Amino acid sequence: MVGRRVDRGKPRPRRLIDLYMGWELMASRSEMIAPEGALSADGFDAAIVGTMERYGMEPILAYDWDKCVTILMERDGMSYEDAIEYMDFNVIGAWVGDGTPCWIHVYEDE
Repeated sequence: MVGRRVDRGKPRPRRLIDLYMGWELMASRSEMIAPEGALSADGFDAAIVGTMERYGMEPILAYDWDKCVTILMERDGMSYEDAIEYMDFNVIGAWVGDGTPCWIHVYEDE
């Protein structure tokens, strides 16, 4: 939870580190950059590469598919094959409405 402090009756914009009652609270990366109405994929903040916009629709979060696979392998101890299967079935296959994030494959020039 990110604390919000009221200054002179006006809410202050949220910052990465928000001071609230003497405590420093760190907002997740997805909370900081997610457009309004966009949903995030729990546990994959390190794989966020930005936002994606589509004509006539609200922006959504965009994740690097390969980084998500790496997170599953390192964090959860999955094999490469298990991580791909998990991504395909449980992550990419989870449609939860128009705010559902997208996953991209990043191609790098050699």
